Amino acid sequence: MIRLPFHRLQSKFFLLGMAVIFLSNCAMDPAYDPRNILSDNMRWYNDKFEGKLMDTAINHVHPDSRPDFVMKSQDIKDRVSFFDSALVDIKFFKEGAPAIMDGENPEEEFDKAVVMMRYRLSVLPSNSLKNIVIEQEWNKVGNTWFVSPDLKKFLVTEKPPQPDPAN
Repeated sequence: MIRLPFHRLQSKFFLLGMAVIFLSNCAMDPAYDPRNILSDNMRWYNDKFEGKLMDTAINHVHPDSRPDFVMKSQDIKDRVSFFDSALVDIKFFKEGAPAIMDGENPEEEFDKAVVMMRYRLSVLPSNSLKNIVIEQEWNKVGNTWFVSPDLKKFLVTEKPPQPDPAN
């Protein structure tokens, strides 16, 4: 097969064009770091957690909470089935006091968030669905947001009703 010179030239221009597009997208906002954005971290953590991708979810867990997360995460993977979740409420704090948001630079106006999440799930050995509300505490360490999850509520199973001994 005979290659004509313009084919090589055409492919070089195509590759050059793709490289320019790629590099311009990367350079659009050099200050953007998704670890700085609370909503991105909340979504990523909850998606990974509900998908039982604990090895990835742990990246969003505060270093002080990681040992407890590791201890309970296998039990959650084995016993909990997630069906639905929703954000119920969120409260913002700055240095321990409720934050007043003026809207100009919201990510700088708070360093802690308490997020209320509602989960619909089932926990083995039961097969019934239940709704639970969990508080997630998110803290900004440096420029990165971390969650300190309380996983005990996920593993609580309801005890079956006991027969009345009087009957």
